[in-house]
Order: sequence, then structure tokens, then C-alpha cells
Amino acid sequence: MEDVTATNNDPDGRMEEDDTAGGENVVSMALDPIIPSSVADPEDEFDEAPSFDELKATQDNDNNMLLDPDSTTTSPDSTSTNDQIAADPSPSMEDQPQYVSAETLSQIEMLRSDNLAERVAAMTVLNDIAAALGKERCQKELVPFLTDSTDDEDEVLLAMAEHIPSILPHLSSSSIHILFQPLEKLLMVEEVTVREKATSSCFQIYQHILQLDNSMDKEKGMVYYSDMIQRLATKEWFTARMSACTFLSHDLATLQNTNNINEDIFVELFAKLCRDEVPMVRRMASRELGPFFQKALLTYGTASLTDPHGSLNKILIPIYEELIMNDQDAIRLTAADNCIAFGKAISMYSTEIPPLSQEELLERILPIFVATTEDRSWRVRWTTASKFNEAVEAFFFSSSSITTSMEAHHPELIRAFERLIQDPEAEVRTAATFNLGEVARCVHNNSDEQEEEGDSPLTVAGDIVMRLVKKVSILADDDAEHVRAALALVVSELAPTLGKKLSIQHLLPSISLLLRDSSSEVRLNMISSLGPLNETLGSLELLHSVLMPAIMELSSPEGEQASKWRIRLSVIAHMPLLAEQLGQEFFNEQKLTSLCVSWLGDEISSVREAAATNVMNLAAVFGPTWALEFVCPPIMELKRHPSYLRRLSAVQAASLLATKMGDYPDTLRNILPMILEMASDAVPNIRFNVAKALFRIAEPCGESVYKQQIRPVISVLTEDPDRDVRFFAEKSLQDADSLFGTTVVMS
Repeated sequence: MEDVTATNNDPDGRMEEDDTAGGENVVSMALDPIIPSSVADPEDEFDEAPSFDELKATQDNDNNMLLDPDSTTTSPDSTSTNDQIAADPSPSMEDQPQYVSAETLSQIEMLRSDNLAERVAAMTVLNDIAAALGKERCQKELVPFLTDSTDDEDEVLLAMAEHIPSILPHLSSSSIHILFQPLEKLLMVEEVTVREKATSSCFQIYQHILQLDNSMDKEKGMVYYSDMIQRLATKEWFTARMSACTFLSHDLATLQNTNNINEDIFVELFAKLCRDEVPMVRRMASRELGPFFQKALLTYGTASLTDPHGSLNKILIPIYEELIMNDQDAIRLTAADNCIAFGKAISMYSTEIPPLSQEELLERILPIFVATTEDRSWRVRWTTASKFNEAVEAFFFSSSSITTSMEAHHPELIRAFERLIQDPEAEVRTAATFNLGEVARCVHNNSDEQEEEGDSPLTVAGDIVMRLVKKVSILADDDAEHVRAALALVVSELAPTLGKKLSIQHLLPSISLLLRDSSSEVRLNMISSLGPLNETLGSLELLHSVLMPAIMELSSPEGEQASKWRIRLSVIAHMPLLAEQLGQEFFNEQKLTSLCVSWLGDEISSVREAAATNVMNLAAVFGPTWALEFVCPPIMELKRHPSYLRRLSAVQAASLLATKMGDYPDTLRNILPMILEMASDAVPNIRFNVAKALFRIAEPCGESVYKQQIRPVISVLTEDPDRDVRFFAEKSLQDADSLFGTTVVMS
């Protein structure tokens, strides 16, 4: 590079040989402002700057003056890159940069560097390079250079695809569409991340084009965008056709309006991609079938769906019907998602579709979805099971007309769901179990008949719900732990659907069984999901005999549960919710309060910290009286414990408890002395935690208590022999004084 620069600036070869001369010359040139030749330095090597015609001739011989890789081997009579920029007497100086920094010049050179990292770095600053070149050179040099550089490493191409939109501000509105040229090539590379990023950049540029004020420039950009998509869809290389699938489903309406051609053209083009000979293209097209159907229905109207000769009825629905027959599992996997998309689209326009046509459409769409529940691939069945509730909602929840049409298909859908619940694969049964409550709710809520007080309706929908409920007892005895754990999370959701009487009769036996399950995960899931059951029954008294043993066993720090401290953490996290559901009386009678306090002395530090937070949350639920009677005495005993770790838990619990008692001065007066007494503890770790705790409770206690009781203790700690204690004490004193100093000024 140094030799090239020297050659460019010393055509007669008279420059002295110096290893640093070339580099210094480049920097000096880059720092010079771009000025006309008439005011150039009189001591310049050149007598006069090249004329515009000469530069134009040079451009004709070398289109990429600045960016062409071959430009490094220039003739002795040629000028350097920066000299060309400086000498170009362009009549439109506002489009040309007024200053080219050494950094920008270095970035331009990095675009052609042999070092991969430098090329990637240069691509990330395309915005700066474009600003330096100006609008004209961006259009004539930078964008063509990027278009010719799409055979680089994937890292470079990814950076290019991401940062090409940053050139938008540096192009005129009439030439914005040329940014699609390099992106079109990037949409054909094999690396999927590059194609995805290029697709995203195309959408970004396209949105910018749609917002242009000039109608001619806007139309030019839209036409180029549309033509690019059609070219991609017919390219020989399969990756281009894969990219076209996404574009066709993104904005079909705009494409149709731009080309103003027969509606079947784009639908047939998409159908051709769905039947492509390359499996990966078919898979991508099948993924986009649902979104494309929705956009096509929005663009062409319901007539194209209800008319036997309409493009959607004649082309797209047969494509959907072919999916289930495909040999590739990955293509059949999309059947569930496509069914959901079809259902939502049809439901959206259900008022415009005659009931007879709705019934015909359901008879063509739903059997495909039902057939996936018997697919030979467990992955296909799992996908259907995990999305079963979405499919039911898509058809049930949209309108009364389509719900009426769906009633004839209720038994068929429920039989399919029952097959999934009894599937040989545990993963499929687990996915189906997670949707049990949602499916029952969908069927129940869309029943036209009213339910009786407190019971499930004696209707067709009610009978379907009861069929599902009867599967609960089977799932509760399932051999797979994951199935039982999934059931424990959702079984309570059936209670609001069934009502109190049927819940007691059909759900409580299975729930009791799950609470006694050998797996701690199953028992924990059941305990954490009792909310809907409690709301339906009014209380959980009927479960006391099995609920308490389950809680006590999971919470015990002894025996088999001693090493399962994460289980205890989970139980602690659910205690505030149980407190709201079970009430204070149950907590006290069943010794749950003493259990919560005992966690403050657990062997595991994380459990002790969670226990301190739990005490604070329980005090917020039960109130200050409960805290004074049941929590403060155990904390008083704990602060005298010989282990400093237990005393530390007492400090944490007391300080957190005090932060919730700001509205109850009597409670604070009982808690504050406990913390103040521990400021004289023999262990420095306790003392500096007391300093931090005193700042936390200063605001709830108020300015008067702070000045009279808290501040003197913190001041003593600032003189502690231990430097850590002094540090935290000084920080707490400074923060507290600032807090109340601000308060005093404001008052």
C-alpha cells in the first residue's frame, strides 16, 4: 500500500526512499479539505489538478475508482484516490463530502483488505463511508462495489446485509431501489442467517420507499421490488426460491397493486413453490402457506374462497390438502399452524361467507388437522397436541355463525384429542395434557345453552367436557412423570368449567392422588396451582388431610428432602399465594407459620434469604398483629443463636419486615430495638449488615426516629475498627442524611 501511494504522488520517481513516506502522505492527503485546484498549495507536486473530463475518462476505464480491487496497481500517470476526490470539480458540491478524514479513508481501504476482521469492521461503518463519498459516488461506486462483493465470507456478508439500509440517507430518492441489487444476491447465498438478515433489510428499505413523497420514485422502487421477488421465485438456485416464499407472504396486496395483473399469477407462483422439486423449498413454502392464505383472502376477497373457480378455492386449499400426503415430516409439521391460520382468516370474514360455504370449507380443512393426530411421526403428533387449543380457539372463538357450523365437528375433534391424550409417546401425552383445561374451556364457553347454578350444563358441550374430565384419572396414574407433572399444573383449571359439585366428585380424587405422588415435582406443581380450585370450592378444607402432609414433606430440611433445597425454595415462593388462598387461621392451626420461620435457620444460604423475603410477604398478607405475635418472638430467639449465619438471617428478616410496617408505628417500635441491639455484635459481618439495614428502615421509621435512635448508632459504626463496617456505615449515614435533608427542604 505504501508503494502504491508513493507511485501515485511521485510520477517521476524523484521521491526519496523512506519507509514511512507513503503512509504520511496518505494521512496528509486525507486531512486536506476538498478544495478546488485554483486554491491548492503552490508547492504541490502537480502543477494543476486533473480536469473533470480527465477524471471522467479515468472512470470509464475503471468504474470503481475508489473501490475497485485492481486500483491498487495504478500507472505512474494516475492520481491517488484522495487526489481524485479533491480534484473533482463537481458542480453540485452539496452532494459531495467536504472533508475526508484519515479514519474514513482507512475504512474504505479496509473494504478491500485481505484480513477478514477488517472487512467485517468496514461493513459495519457503511454509513460513514457513504457519508464520505456523497450521493453520486454512493450510487455509482459504493453500491456496485457491494454488489460485486457478495462472494465473500459469511461473516462479511452478514454484516453487509445488516448495514446496507444505513446507506439510505446518502442516496437520492430516485436511486434508493438500487440497494436491492446487492441484497438480491445476498438472498441467494446458502447461509440462512445471511438470507434472514437480507430479508429484514429488504423489508426496511421497502417501507422507506412506501413513505416517499415523490410518486414516480415511489412507483419505481415498488416495481423494482416486485420484479426482484418474481426473479427470485424463478431462479435456478433453490435458496433464491426459498427467499421468495417469505416475500410473497409478506405484502401480497402491494405486489398485486403494483403489477396490476391477474390475481392468479402470484397465487400460482406460490403454488409452484409449494410443489417445488427441492424439499427445502417445499418446506419453506409450506411454512408460509398460512400467512400467504391470510394475505390472499385480504387482497382478493371472500369471492376467491367461496367461488369454485376462485384462486384460493381452486389453488391454495388443494395445496393445503396435499401437505398431509407429503413424505417429509418437516412439511407435515406445518399442517397444524396452517390450519390455525386458515381458521383465523375464515373466522375474520365469517359474516361475509354463507353458512353453507363455511360448512364446505370446514369439511375440507378440519379433516387434515384431525389426520395429523394419527400421523406416523411422533413429532407431527406432538406439534398438533401442543397447538390443539389454538386450533379450537381459531374456529370456536370467532363468531356465532362459524361456531354453529363447528358443532357438527365437536365429536370428531374431541376423539382426535383423546387419541393424543392416550398417545404411545410420553412427549405427545404431555403436550396434550397441557392443553386439557384450555380445550375444555373453549368447548364449554361456546355452548349456546346456559348452565345450571353451580353445575356443568347437561348439553352436548357438557358431555364433551365430561369425556375430557374422565381422562384425568387415567393421566393421574400415567407411568411418565412428565405427564403427571403437566396434569398437576392444569387440572385445577377444569374446576371453573365443572362447577363446585362436579369438581368435588371428579377432580378431588385425582388431585389428592397427585398430592401424594412419589415425585416431588408433581406435588410441587399441584400445590402451586390450587388457585382456580380454591375459587370454585370456596376453601380447600376437603384437601387438608393430603395438602398439609405434601407441604410438610416438601419443606422438610431433613430426611430424603435434605439435599433438595431447590424444592424448598419453590415451596417458599408459593407460600404467599397459599396464604391468600388458605387464610391466617389455617396457617396458624396447621403450623405453617412456624414452618416459615424455621426456614430462617436452614443450612442453605439461598433458602434463608428466601425465607426472610417470605416473612415480609406474609406480613403484608396477614397484617402487623400477626407479625408481632408469630414472627417477632422467633426472630428474637434467632438473634441470640451461637451461629453468626443465623443471627445474620435475623437481621435480614427484621429489616425486611420493618419495611412493610411503615404504616404501623407500634410494630416498628418492637422491631427496631432488635436491629439496634445487633449493632454491637462481635462479628463484623453482622455489624455492617446492621448498618445497611438501618438505612433501609430509616424512611419507614420517619425523620424523628432516625435522628433520635438510628443516626446515633450508625455514627458509632462509622468509627468501628473494621474497615468494611466503617465503609457501609459511612455510606448509610450519607444516604440517610441526604434523604432526610431533601425531605426537610421540601417541607
